[in-house]
Formats: sequence, structure tokens, C-alpha cells
Amino acid sequence: MGKKKKQKQARPVVTDVSAVKNSAGEYVVSRSFSEVVDLLSEGVVEGLVSGDYTYVGKEGQTGYESVEFSPWSATGTNGQSNTELGFLQSIYWNQIPIVDKDGFYNFPSINVQTTKGEPQGTIPELNSDMAVYGSIGQSSSDVLDLSVNRPIGERLYGPEIKSGEDSPTDTISAQLKPGVKIDKYAKTYTILNKELKKISVNVKVSALFENIQAGPKTYKKSSYLAKCNRASTGFGDTKARTIEYNIYYRPIFDSRFKPADQSSRIVADQTLTWELAKKETVTGKVDQPYIRSTEIDLTKDSTIDFSDNEGFEGWEIRIVRLTPEPLTSFYKAVTFVEGIVEIYGTKLRYPYSAMTYSQFDARSFTRVPSRAYDAKLIKVKIPNNYNPILKTYGNSNGTANLSFDNPIGIGAGDRTNSTYNSTNKTWSKSNPLTSVEWDGGFATVEGSATAAPLKVWTDNPAWCFYDIMTNPRYGLGEFIDETQIDKWSLYEIAKYCDELVPDTYGSLEPRFAINYLITSREEAFKVLNDLTSIFRGIAYYSNGSIFATQDKYKLASYQFNNSNVVEGDFTYSSSSKRARHSVAIVRYNDKRNLFQPAIEYVEDEESVRRYGINEIETTALGCTSRGQARRFAQWILKSEALETETVSFSVGGDGSYLRPGDVVQIYDNFRSPLKYSGRTNTVIKGSAADVTSTNGVASQQGNKYSNTSNFNTVVLDQPLNFTSNKSYKFSILTPTYNTTAGEEDEIRRSQIQTAMFSGADAMPITGNFRSNETGVCTQITFNTGSLFGGTGNAFDFDNYVITGYTNTGVWVRGSTENMVTTEQSYSGGCFSGENLIWSIEPSDKNDTEFISGHYSNYKIINIKEEEDVYAISALAYSVEKYDEIESDVASTISTSQVPAFPTGNSASSSSELTTNTRELGALLNITPGTAYLEGSTTDYHSIEIEFSIAAPAVSYIRESSQLQGSPTKKTYFVDFEKQDELNLDYKVALFTERTDIPNHTNDAPANLSTQTIKIINPELYKDYIPFIADSINNEAEIFEKENPKRKSVEGTVDGKRKSTASMITEFLTVPDVTTYYVAVFALSEDGGCSYGMLRKCSTAVASKTQSTTLNTSITKLTSEGNLGISNASDVLNNLDAVEPGFSWEVSDKGTLNSLDDVNDRNNFEISIPNRNRQYRITLRKRSENNTPSSTIYLELTGYQSPSENPNFVLTKFYNDPNNLKSLITGNGYGWRNNQVISNWTSLNSNQKLSEGADWFSASGVQTATETLGPNYGFNINSGEMNEFPLRVFDIVVEAQDSEGLTSAGNEAYANTLYGSPGESQKTETSFQSFGADGHGPSDSSYDIFGAKIESPSGVFFAQKPATRIGLSYDFITPTEAGEKGYPYVASAAVFPNGYLQINLQAALKADGTPTITEDESEIFFNNTAGIIYYYTTGDNRIDYKNGEALALNQAPTFKINPSEANLDHEDNKEGGMIDPITKYVAGQNVDEFPAKAFGGLITLGNYAGNFADGLAGNVHRGYYLFGEDDSVDSFEIPFPNIAQSLVENINLVFGYIDDLHILSAFEEDGETPLFNGTDQGKTPKIYTQKHINYSNSVLEEDGSFTSLTKEGGVYSNRFVDKPGNSLFLNESSITSAGDSALAFRAWGEVKISNFKNLRDSVKKQGKAKEFFRTNNGVEKVVTKNIPNLLMFLPNHNNEHAYFELKIEDFLKSIGSDESKVSVMISAHTYDKNITSLTASPVQKNLSFKYVIEEGSLIMKSENIHHVKYAGNEISITFGILVTNE
Repeated sequence: MGKKKKQKQARPVVTDVSAVKNSAGEYVVSRSFSEVVDLLSEGVVEGLVSGDYTYVGKEGQTGYESVEFSPWSATGTNGQSNTELGFLQSIYWNQIPIVDKDGFYNFPSINVQTTKGEPQGTIPELNSDMAVYGSIGQSSSDVLDLSVNRPIGERLYGPEIKSGEDSPTDTISAQLKPGVKIDKYAKTYTILNKELKKISVNVKVSALFENIQAGPKTYKKSSYLAKCNRASTGFGDTKARTIEYNIYYRPIFDSRFKPADQSSRIVADQTLTWELAKKETVTGKVDQPYIRSTEIDLTKDSTIDFSDNEGFEGWEIRIVRLTPEPLTSFYKAVTFVEGIVEIYGTKLRYPYSAMTYSQFDARSFTRVPSRAYDAKLIKVKIPNNYNPILKTYGNSNGTANLSFDNPIGIGAGDRTNSTYNSTNKTWSKSNPLTSVEWDGGFATVEGSATAAPLKVWTDNPAWCFYDIMTNPRYGLGEFIDETQIDKWSLYEIAKYCDELVPDTYGSLEPRFAINYLITSREEAFKVLNDLTSIFRGIAYYSNGSIFATQDKYKLASYQFNNSNVVEGDFTYSSSSKRARHSVAIVRYNDKRNLFQPAIEYVEDEESVRRYGINEIETTALGCTSRGQARRFAQWILKSEALETETVSFSVGGDGSYLRPGDVVQIYDNFRSPLKYSGRTNTVIKGSAADVTSTNGVASQQGNKYSNTSNFNTVVLDQPLNFTSNKSYKFSILTPTYNTTAGEEDEIRRSQIQTAMFSGADAMPITGNFRSNETGVCTQITFNTGSLFGGTGNAFDFDNYVITGYTNTGVWVRGSTENMVTTEQSYSGGCFSGENLIWSIEPSDKNDTEFISGHYSNYKIINIKEEEDVYAISALAYSVEKYDEIESDVASTISTSQVPAFPTGNSASSSSELTTNTRELGALLNITPGTAYLEGSTTDYHSIEIEFSIAAPAVSYIRESSQLQGSPTKKTYFVDFEKQDELNLDYKVALFTERTDIPNHTNDAPANLSTQTIKIINPELYKDYIPFIADSINNEAEIFEKENPKRKSVEGTVDGKRKSTASMITEFLTVPDVTTYYVAVFALSEDGGCSYGMLRKCSTAVASKTQSTTLNTSITKLTSEGNLGISNASDVLNNLDAVEPGFSWEVSDKGTLNSLDDVNDRNNFEISIPNRNRQYRITLRKRSENNTPSSTIYLELTGYQSPSENPNFVLTKFYNDPNNLKSLITGNGYGWRNNQVISNWTSLNSNQKLSEGADWFSASGVQTATETLGPNYGFNINSGEMNEFPLRVFDIVVEAQDSEGLTSAGNEAYANTLYGSPGESQKTETSFQSFGADGHGPSDSSYDIFGAKIESPSGVFFAQKPATRIGLSYDFITPTEAGEKGYPYVASAAVFPNGYLQINLQAALKADGTPTITEDESEIFFNNTAGIIYYYTTGDNRIDYKNGEALALNQAPTFKINPSEANLDHEDNKEGGMIDPITKYVAGQNVDEFPAKAFGGLITLGNYAGNFADGLAGNVHRGYYLFGEDDSVDSFEIPFPNIAQSLVENINLVFGYIDDLHILSAFEEDGETPLFNGTDQGKTPKIYTQKHINYSNSVLEEDGSFTSLTKEGGVYSNRFVDKPGNSLFLNESSITSAGDSALAFRAWGEVKISNFKNLRDSVKKQGKAKEFFRTNNGVEKVVTKNIPNLLMFLPNHNNEHAYFELKIEDFLKSIGSDESKVSVMISAHTYDKNITSLTASPVQKNLSFKYVIEEGSLIMKSENIHHVKYAGNEISITFGILVTNE
């Protein structure tokens, strides 16, 4: 029957895994990574943004209130959040951030590293905080090789094979077609790069598999198959396959060169055999692209180094595919040459280049992604009082809370008005009352004056503009000096840029910011004006300086009318309507949209209505803010709409004062019907008096406003008629000064003064006045009554030139920093109030006369200097446009509400509140009070202030007519239920009767009744800011405690709920002051200011102890100019300023409370304003044990610091002996035996100085009670007058009260006026010894600071002996000095025309940068004012002895070692300008009895006279005062002695003198010397001055140079208080410094006194022919500029002889050739063997010739047979000339 047939089953398709096998047989897939390097910017940059900033500020203020930084983060290698990777959120690939806001990555497998462009550069490495996904074995510390990828993408074909019957099968191998080579389709690539170290070849396999089309489609179950576990290959299977290819390489050469043999490999026909780099095999199934990278190492041992071969140009790469191309479509084997990567293998640092290195998985992108970076780029210099994050400005001299421990390294504290909280990373304004003062300096590292500049990032365009002008690397710093830039105007521009304005999104932003990339080279002028356009400005060059001006609100600085312009003509023109655009389309880059281009459309509705649609398209450079773009558009539209008129006119010298951008007033009588302008006849200065106006015009005879009255009066040049009951504003142009520093209103100070007058106060007047044809003039009297502003209604005669002036700053000499000035008065002539420009207009702008008779403002746009005149063009200036520009904000912004006090209708208009209509105490109440010192029984007088809380807006004010049962009185209250939710700041300003109170109301505050409250317009709030003493917030809780200054009471009025909450504060009273004024303003959160309230209190009780003096602590006394590294009191601190400033900190040891019960909720601590404190300051003899010396040089009592941060400046006023003497002989008093000398006022000046006073009271103190006010104590110790000006001293500071008691327990005038020696009534006994820390007394009751005003350092010279011919030398080069660590290199030269030149250059590091900064150099040479010098003279004659050159008369070397003994020695004090040297006597001890001059000030060792003539020389001296053009770096001074023909060299010592030396040794003018001695001994006093440091040499005796190192990070002032060593200088000129000039000159003289004796001495030498100076018969051998002259006598018999003079290696020594040498020789003999005694010797000429043999110069004589006589003389003189042409 048979077996059952097995059923066939369908065979499943078998597909191999999609992978490639590696060499180990493992399946792998390819991963491609890309590396991209982006150059972001020139360095140094801040870096990529790494966090968010939260800003809080108030509109209109400069800078923010606070800025909080929230760092971003991303996941690091440890899987944790890492803030160091936060910068990844600011990198965008294809506009997608690498890391999102939650810290998650948007792209896998990446590594990013950044550099900031440091000067030294950075070697690129992977980021160690991120995972490494690149090449196998690469770590994060590996250097990223520089490589260049060359994409190719060409198909790589295999060889062609036979098909048909010869097709390859399982049993038949593939065969090449006939005539086809296997490399037919090979790819060859040339790489012309000789610098490569490696080459990477990338081959891409895009498809590799075979779809089997043969074999079974079914199979039977088979036990055989089961046993052997095999499966057959069948139809439809997809199988892996293999591709093979070879990669070859070889070097290539230029065909013109034939390479040499290379290690037995001969290169023939300029080709080399291909070398196999690698055979690659790719096995697997590939259906997705797979890339195989093959790296060829060109530096391996088997590879020959061709890099140095001539003609080598690079490499060729050849890729040969060995696997044939498939013959069917079912077999895929597709390959491409993907690309070649050239790898340099070089470590490059990229200095000053900010770069980003990115490595990422290539699968993430189809091509290299676009990349964008949100970065803060270049760092720039900023002012030392600026915080670029908060954008606040502080006080450059502020030291309170000063700290540099913050992320950007600026001086936090009062200096920048900012504090930094490192815990929450928040910047905050430190003090709203900080005074803004800039000293012109820029921030430095740690704030040190000697440190490097601190550069930080800022987007303020003004400081970026300053950087591009001053940076020498990428800006104009190489061509423009910083002194040529008007930085003060830039400072004001910068502050205006930083004012906060709406940003159109509901927040605030700075008015101008810059975000600008300069990516191409542009003309400098275009770049500068592009940058200034960002802040609406222009830049221009004028008078040797560069200025920037800005279009912003300004006051007029000058006035013109028909009388002060050429021919009285103004020419007007108007812009065309086509030029007035109505629509502005502004392009900018929007920071809210990844900085993509955006357009802002702005239209002016009024202009559209008038002119239609007239568009202008423009670009806002550097703008990334929508708000800034809108403001730019509005500025264009408003300027064109409101400023349509231009005016042209010509003026005389007035034009030199004006600058582009200045605003001027023009009053043109031809346009004004009233013609109210002209010139004055006279201005009469008077004083205020209470006089009421008269009705009508008084007769001239009875005029109560005559010139003898107490009123300011002006006589005009024409008759005018005014309405008697109308007030007018009078403007007058008065010259004034300008400054280069300080506040804005003084840098470009307005010259226009204004005053008010009534029409009734004008009257006709006749007389000797200039007028029109009528002869009548107008006299105006300026009433100072309440209607016209009180005593303030007067002209300023002090700061403006009206009737004359006294100029206290007339320049005498010196630079800007070290200026010497004098005082000079001017009056009469044009300074008599005559010919001043005036104009008049009604004070009411709504008056019809005003409309037709007021002046117009114009802004100057061009000034052209022509012959004798200035042509000026100006544009109409609109004040209103600036408010309109910034009022244009997005409609989403709500209008800010302005707070209001409950003053009723007065909240909207200025008025006066009295007790007849209000209960004033409910609004603002001031009462005498008491303050309580914790732990003390003493109470202190104060004033208590309570005022009503304000409403958020006037609409919340309610009125009540029922108050205290009096229907005639009204009150108002705040009806606002959410009072606690308000955020209001109350600003309390405090004045005393001694304060210059702001005077803006109709009645002067001084005339204010105590029963009156004055309402102040909020526009005037800025005038009260300097006097704000307290700032109170109305929050219910402060620091989780109840606000102690807030009183809350609930109640109802008229049935309505009312909040009667009030605010309270308290201040200590001031000594001797009982009248106070208090002003209060309320400010909302967004900057809205209420109307203010001003009230007077006259019943305060004056303080008797002015703060708690005995409980006052004085600490941290220091000086800004301290050159040392310690402020410890036991250290003598070197100061770099001749007028040093000192500052200290003051505080109270106890707490002063407002209430006796410290636990009361309304108790608060009362602060004491530092500016109200008084101090006793004494300058004393230096103490070694830190206890103040009893020897006091100078005492100040009752001193009040001018600022909140207490400080004192030791100006020349206190330290100038000439000034002190003038004070003593002026209004001062002499004290003797503890009392004023009785007849003092009757003595003349000389008698006062010789009267024998113990002390001088320069301030005129006559009793011990005079310690306050204008008679503060200023006392000088008469016995120590010779110590002035002081250089070494202790300064001691104590707090002092009005009774003279100090915080240290001393009394004013103790040990001074009331402490004469031996009869002391008041002595100091309370000074405490220092505490353990050594920085102050144990109880801090005073502080002491040891000071030394350091004089300039002595210059050190590094002079090395020369190797050339002559008495010459070299100074080391700046590079050599840098190698030795020197801070500078000094050189000197003297010239025959009579000048000495000194030059200083910075030493240079290896990279070419200076070893020190300009600030560091000031440590050495601060405050130089001139030099004093000593020198000896000599000539260049030399002689030779034993072949060694000897100087016959070189200037003697010497030392100068000043001491008190030799400075006061009679030979020095009265030694004149020249002193003969006292010679050294042989045998004496040279240390005890050296050669000397000027009484031992100069020592010359064992100098006993010169070798030439045996005579001792002289020591000369002189001085020179620097002029304006002199610089310590390079100066040239007259030096007459070097011009003398016999003087050819000198030895020199000099020292710099400073301003204190000038004060000591010169008259008050700083030029006329003071003298010691009389008649012939009359000697300038400057030669006896101490503390002069003299020049020195750093060349040691062994020929090495002294090392000079830094100490404490700065160079030490090494050459201070050290002896000075002289410096040898040879005269420098064309004829005498030959080898460095046009010609070289040398000469010599040889004289033989007896030929026979010479011949005999040579014979004794045997065969030797050479003779020397010491040979018998040789009288003289003298040469100049010849180091070694050889002399020979080759034949020395009686019949034949000749001379030979030889200079060996002559051509080598002069560096020239024979053709440029000329020699002149003169020789003759004297025959002395004459039989007649009366006959003269017979002279015979001797012939010489010269030759140059083997580089040596030989001069040979003829046969000297006629000198056989024993007595004959021979004289030979020669000269050598070597020309350079």
C-alpha cells in the first residue's frame, strides 16, 4: 500500500539583518557626527546669555530699582540639572533652541563649547559637562583638531565584467571585460595642502544586498534538516553582500622641481608610486546609507615626510573599487565618495576670538543647520560709578559699603548706587539719596587706580561709541588719544540713554540700547555716525577734540538779537511740504522673535490730515526693541512736523563758544512787533529790600529805585512802554565759565539769566546813555518782594560776568592734572554791565503780547568759520516734541494714576493752605520732640513729623464740612478701602534756616508762616531730591513686622468710611538751629509724583550735643590715593596725590529711638545724617606706636563734610606755606600763652611772623567757644611752620559737638590754642591705645592714618657698554627690559646745541604689550612738576697704556645721597650753581674723606683730578620747571654747558620734583624761586629740599643688571630714598656720534721726543718691532674713537728706518668698506742738533701713505734716514673719515 506522501509547505522568505560586520565579526551601523566652528565676535565678550533678568523700575528714572537674575540650566553628564549649561538655551539650530525652558534637550547626541575671546586665546576642547558622542576614544579633554570638510558626493563605480555566458555564478568567477582595467572608474583627488597631518576619506554605501531570484519556493519537512539545523537559501530571500575598495595616496610636486631621494625611494619624472593606505571591506546588508571613514596618518613612521622638500605641494588620493558593478537589478551595490576631510592636527589658540564649537549627530539634519546665538558680545570700559546691569550711577568717590565681590567686578555700594545679593542673585539700588558724581575715571579691577581697566558688557550706546573710538585694536585708539574725546558730554548722553521709558508691552526699558554687529570694514566717519544715530546724535571734530551731541531737551545756552549779529540780519527758510513725512516705516530686528527682521508702522494723524500719506522708510540701526523703533519713528515725524524752519546768520567772536547741538534764543525785532530786545547801558548790583511797587511812572528826580537804592537795576538802550499791572520776564545774556567735569549744567553752562519785574517798575530815564533818536532810555528795577520770587529775584554776579569778576583759576603752568593757577580780577570796560544782550516778554504765555513778542529757540546744526565771522545755521527747536515722542505707547498700557494728598482742590493747582480753611495738623504737622539713646539717661532734642497718607488718585479724595464742631473749617480725607494694597513711597525733605531752600513758589519759604502749608508743583520735585532725609513706604508690614512709621485709625466722617492713617518720622535737631522746613511728596509705583506739601516750624529746640558725640564711632580712615596694600594704622601709607583725599566711616555706638519704650509698635530708630556731623581733624607728627603724637602741625575744628560720605581733602590751601603765611598775616590771630596776642591787629605782616606766637589761628578764632559756622577753627603750629608743606604725617579724626567736646573725650583746641608748651590749659589725655586688630582704637572713638605723600620715584637707567669704536654706550631695548621684568626703559642724550633729552618707554612683553599700564606708571612718577639735576663735565680724549685705552678727561662719576646734614650744609645752602670738587687725598680713608662737593651732598670717591691735566673739575647743578608741553615720558631742557667746545661728555644725576616742592621753594606764582643766603651765596631754595629721589643705574659692578619685581601685584616704587648714581652721557650729534650718524670721525697724535732713545729701546726688545707709549723716547700718544693703535719701527738701524701705525680689523669695527674711507696724515720732524744756540729747530715734512690690508688700516712713513741724529723729534697727526654715502 505504500507510505503517505508528505505535503509541501510554502517557504518563508529569509532576510538578513540590516547591519555591517566589523573586523571582529560584530554587526555595527554607522553614526556620522559633524563638527562646526562659528566665529561669533572679536573678543573679549561677556558670552552667551545664560538666564533671565527680571527688571523693576520707575518711568523717568535713570536705571532700575532692582534686577534679579534667574539662571537657566540643562542636564549634565551626571544626570543632574547644571546651571553651567544654561547657555544652551540661547543657541538656536534651525530657529529651535538646543535646550528648552524646562531644561530638556531638543537635539540628541550633542556637545557644545564656547570661548570668550581672551587675549591669550583658548585651545578648543569638548565641554566636559556634556556627554561625548564623537569618535571612539575621544574624551572631553581632547583638543578638537582643525579640519576642513570637502563634500564630494560622486558615484564610485566598480570595474566592468563579462555578462551572458560568462556571468559570474556560484561556480564561475567574475571576469573583466577585455581591455578594461580594474581601476578604470577609480576616483583621484588632489589636495593642495602641505600642512596636513591626516586625511580622512569617507565612502558611503547607500545600498548593499541581493534579492535571490533562484532556488525553491517551497520545502518539505525533513528530519535531515532538523538534525543538521540547516535552512536552504531560496527564492525571494534578501541576503548580505560584500564590497571591497582600496585607498591609495602619494605626494605631488611642482613639475619644475625634481624631488631628491627619500630613504632609498627614488622619485623619477616628478612622480611617486602610489602607496596603499588601506583595503576596506564592507560586508553586510545595507538599506540605509552607511559611511565608512578611513583615516590616513601622514606622520606615521612608514610615511616619508615631504613637507620640507622643494616643490612639494600636497597629496593625491586615489580610490579604486574592487567589487564589480552588479549585472541585475536584484543585486544592489551602490557606493559614493562622500567627502574628504583635511585634518591639520594643529593646536591653535585663536586670540581675541569668541567662538563656539558644536558637535552633533549628522542624522539629526539633512544639511548643516542654521545657527543663531543670543549673546552679550564685546566688553567695554565703563565709568567707575556705573552699574551696567541696573544702569545706575553713583558717586565715584563713594566708599560706603564698597565691595567688588560681585559677578561683574564693579564697585558696589555708593560708588555705583547698587548692592548685590549673591543669595538671590539680585542687584538693587543701594540708596535713592546717593549723590551722582563722576570724577572722569573708568572702572578698574578691584577699583585700584593702578589696576588694569575693568571691561564689562553694556548695551548703552554712548559707552560702546567711546570704546570704538579708543580701542587701538579694532577702533580708532591708534589714532585718537582719550584726551581728545569729550567724555563728559558722553556721560550725560549715557545717563539720558539709561532713563526708563515704556516699551509698548506694559513694561519699561532704557530709552536707547545698542545691539549691533559690525561685520565689514567701513570708513571710520561712517561707523562713528552710525553709532551716534542710535542715540539720536552726531559726532564731529572741532578744536582738536571729538564731540558727540544728542537731540534731547536742553535749555538755551545763548541769546541773539539784531544787535549782536552781523548787520542785524537773520535769514529764514522753511522746509518743503514734500520733506514733511506723515508715515514712518522703521525696520528693526525684533528680540521677541529671535531677532528676526520686523517692521513698525507709525503715522502722525495731524500730518496725515495736513499733508496726506507721505511715507519714509528707514532702518533703526542696532535696534531690537519695538518701543525704541517706535520712538525713532516718532522722532522723525515730530521733528519734521514741528521743526520746519531754519535760520542763518553771522556773528563775531560769539560763534567760537557755540557747538553743533546747542540751543540758542533768537529775538528778531523785524519779526516781533514789540521789538523788546537790544543791549544794556548798564547793570547795577544791589541788595534785597522789601519795597512795594508804585502805581504809574515816578519822576526821575524822586525815583525810589535810583542807582543808590538796594535793588538790581538795568538801563536799556531804548524807550519802552509796559502795562503797569502786568508782570514780565527779563532775559539777559551774561558770560560765564564752562568746565570739563561735573554736573551737566556746568559742562555747557547756559549764559542766560532771567528775572521777573512788574510793568510799574519800569520808568523812562535820560542821561549819558546810548539810545535811539529820542535820547530816552528805560530803567527797570527788579523788586524782590513776594510777587517776584523773594530774594531769589536777582542776578547772579558771582558765577556770571556782569560788572566784573575774579578769576581764581588763571592758568600759570602745568598739565590739567597738575595745574598751577593764580587769581586775577577783571572789571571796567565791557565788564561794567554795558552792551549785554537783553530781551523781554510777558510772563503769561497766554498773553497776546507774548504771542507776538517772544523769542524763538533754535538748535545749531552747522558752524562755519569764515574771515572774521562765524556763519551759523540753526533749525527751529521744539520742546514739545520730546514728550510727544515718548507718549506714544501701545494702547494696552493703562494711564498711570498720580497720588494725591487730601488737600482738596489744591491737588490740581498750586496754592496756599491756611488755618482759615483747613486743619493743617491733619495734613502735615511738625512739633518739637525728644529722642532716646538706648542704655543712656541723656535725652536728645528732635523734631517729630506726621503727615496724612495719600490716595492713589485725586478721585479718591472726599470733603467734610463737619470738623471739630466748626462749620467754617473744612477737611478732606482719603476714601480708599484697599489702602494696605497701595505701594507708595513718601519722600521727606528737610531744610534748616541755613539751607539754600528751593525757591519756586510765589512767596519765598523764608517768609512762610508756621500756620501755612505751601503746595508744590510735582514738576519741581527734582529740586527737592538733594534734601530728602527719609523715604517711607506705606506698606503695613516691613520685613514681617508692623511698619513703625505708619499710624492707622479707622472712623467715619459724614457717614462715610474714612482712613485716617498717617505717616510719622523724626530727626535730631542741629546745634544753634531752631527753624526747620519740611517738604513731603508721594510717589507711586510707576513713578507718578503728587503735589508736595511744605511747612515751617520755628519752635524746635536746638541740639547742644549734635548727635551723640561721645557715642560716635570713627572707623576705616583711609585715602583714595593709597599706593600700599594695607590701610592699617601702624603702616606708613604712601599716597600718590599731592592733594590727598581722606575718607572714613561714622556710626553711633548705640541706637537712638523715637520713643522711650523701645517695644512700642511705633518706635523706630532715628538715623543721623552724616552731613550734619562735625569733626576735629588734626595733622600730627608721625607716631611709631599708633598713639597720636602731641605735636600737632595743623588743627581743624567744627569741620563738616561736604557729602554724606564723610571726607576731607588736604588741599594746597592747608599745606601751602605761602598761603598759610598770607592767612596768618591777614585775618588770622596769633596766640601765645593760651590767649590771643593783645596788639596783634596793630602789627604789620613782618611783625606778625616774627612776634613769637605759639599758634596761629588762620580762621580768626579768638575764644574757645568759636567752633561753629564761618569761624570754624583752623589753627597752625608756628613752631612747625618749616615742616610745611607736610609730606609725612598722621591724620587723626574725631567727632565733635558744638561745645567742642570730641568723641575721644578731648576738647577743641587742646594742645593747640589752649595747649601751649609748659602752660597747657587743655591737653589731650583720652586717646586710647589700639585694639587687638591693629586697625583702630579699642573703642573706635577716633581713627588715625599714617600718610606719606610720595614724591616721584628716581629714574633707573639700564645702560650697557658699547662694542663699537669710541666712548659710546647703549641703553637696553624695551623688549630686553621686558625680559628682565622692568616696568620701563629710560634713555638720555645730550646735544652740542645745548639740550638734555630724557625719554621713558614702557617695557614690552614677548607679545609686544607693555609690562605696566598707565595707572601703574603713575606709581613711579606721580605729580611731576620739574627736575633738579647735578652733573660733571669732560671730553673724549683717550690714551693707551699697555694696549689698554685710558680716558684722559672723562667726566667724573659721583653719587648723591641727600641727608638733613648735607642739605643744610652751608656749602649747599649758599653754594650757588657751581662748586669746585674737594679732591681726595691719597692715603686717607676714602669712605670718611672722599672727594666731594656742595658740602658732601655730592661724593666722588677717590677722584683726585683728571689724567690729562691733573686738575679737579667742578660739579654743576640746575633745575627746570615743566611747561604745558612737557611730559614725564619725554622732555628736553636747556643744558648750556654741553654746547661749550671743550665739553664732550657728562656724568648726570637728576630727580623729579612735584607740586609740594614748588610750594616750598617758589613764590606764590610757582615760578619765581625763593633763595637761601645773600649776594654771592644767594642760592635757590629748591636745592635744599628733602624727599627728592634721584636717578640711578641698575648695572651692577659685575656687568649684570639689577632685577626689579612686582610686590603685591604692582611694581614697588623701588628708587625711593636711595642714593643716586651718576649716568655717563656722551654728546650726540652728526659729527661726534659718527657710527650712528652720517659720518664717523677718529683721530690720533703720536709725538716722539727723542728718536735715538726710542730706537735704542726697540733694539733692546730683540726681534720685536712694536713699541708702546711706555717706551723711552715716546712723549705722547693721544687718540679719539680708536680703541687700540699699534705702533711699529720695523728697521731700526742708523741708516734706514720708517714708522708704521696700524689699526687692526678696522673695516669690521666700522661696518663699512674700503671705498668709503679717507685718511689725512700730517707728519714732520724737528732737528734739534743745531750748533748755534740761537738758531731755531729745523722742521722737515715727513711723507706718509696708508693702505688697507686684510681689513686693517696701515699708515707707513717714508725712510727716515734724516732722523739719525739723536736729538730729533717726530710728530705725527692723522684723521680718519668714513662716509655713509
